[in-house]
Amino acid sequence: MAQDQRFLRSPRLLDWLMPCFRKRRGYQRIPPAPNLLAVLPDELILSIADFIQPNDVLCFSLCDHRIFSLLRERQAPRLGRSATLELLQRLERDLPHHFVCYRCITLHHCYRASDLNTMSWSCSEYQLPCIANFARGSLIFILKIHQASSHTNYDFTFLHLQLVMKRFSCGLRYGNTPEKLSHIQVRESLDPRCTTLFSIEAKVCTSPLGLYLRIQDIVLFKYQVEDFFDYPNIYDDGRPPHVFMICAHLPFFEMKKLINPFLPAYKQVPSPIRLEGTCEKCNTDFLLQLQEFDGHSAFIVTRWMNLGRGLTPEDPLWTIQSLQSRSASDLRWHRLGPELEDMNWSPRRSYESASGDWVQETLLSRNLSSLKGKRYRRWFYSSGVSSWELRCPEIRWAQAHNRKIH
Repeated sequence: MAQDQRFLRSPRLLDWLMPCFRKRRGYQRIPPAPNLLAVLPDELILSIADFIQPNDVLCFSLCDHRIFSLLRERQAPRLGRSATLELLQRLERDLPHHFVCYRCITLHHCYRASDLNTMSWSCSEYQLPCIANFARGSLIFILKIHQASSHTNYDFTFLHLQLVMKRFSCGLRYGNTPEKLSHIQVRESLDPRCTTLFSIEAKVCTSPLGLYLRIQDIVLFKYQVEDFFDYPNIYDDGRPPHVFMICAHLPFFEMKKLINPFLPAYKQVPSPIRLEGTCEKCNTDFLLQLQEFDGHSAFIVTRWMNLGRGLTPEDPLWTIQSLQSRSASDLRWHRLGPELEDMNWSPRRSYESASGDWVQETLLSRNLSSLKGKRYRRWFYSSGVSSWELRCPEIRWAQAHNRKIH
């Protein structure tokens, strides 16, 4: 019976049945439009090729087999990197199943990167060797999420942004879903008095258009608050919270400046501290919180950022968030282009408006619930020594069914 059902759903059977239905309903097939290029004489085609740009000549030659054979005999123009990328971008618009790889300057089929993982860059796991090279490539390809990898091994590159936005612009059959970028990871420090949680979610928002990230970091600790925020303290600067950051321009010591004035009062009466702000360089919204939870002090960093449309790695909204932006200390989001100067938008407001009821308070409640009583050891999957994680689609399934994953 199962084999019969698979046969009924097979594309071959549908291809055989559709002409029968169309014939019974009086369906008439519309003939294709005539190919006007086929009637042009060879001399006129060669004359046209003499008066257009090299990129136009190459695109013109791909319009028809006869034109391709005719122009192939001529010496092909030599294109530089920028001209080659321009040509590939034009071809990508007509080939939605493909995307431009800015690492190796060529076109790849989307299915070869459909299982792109944000947690591993091993060449053996992918059909495209250049995927692993993204993490070792130019700084402009890599998003600055944390100072070091001791907190999480999550990696985000321009390729993730590019494939998600391709799906949004070209349709559901192309690219990747933003849900594939969702991830939660818990790590227990070598010192049992400290536990960290990292979570990230992505959503495509339309006002303004772009891929938005919501990232939350939580560290539970039992040290004195002053000792925890001192630099240096019992940790070296490769451990939490020193690996925490708001964006590429606001590392841990900037957060410490913001929260230090409130620490004496918090030590006397541990009432929750809540600080909101926006990075003046990249327009990243952030929320800093310090509160008591489950017998620990909890330091929480939540941030919202817009990565842009993912058209090119030089897109201003991506560039300002990449590793490359750290070397340009005078870079400001409102100086990157005239189209950004008049944008008075909030990434947090855009994200939460598109998310409906899934607001920041719900996110914090969910993450703290997994930390309470070390429930993550039962709910998440073990991913190494003192590490547990959930990836999409497990996160979506658990949210939809209100279930715990064991």
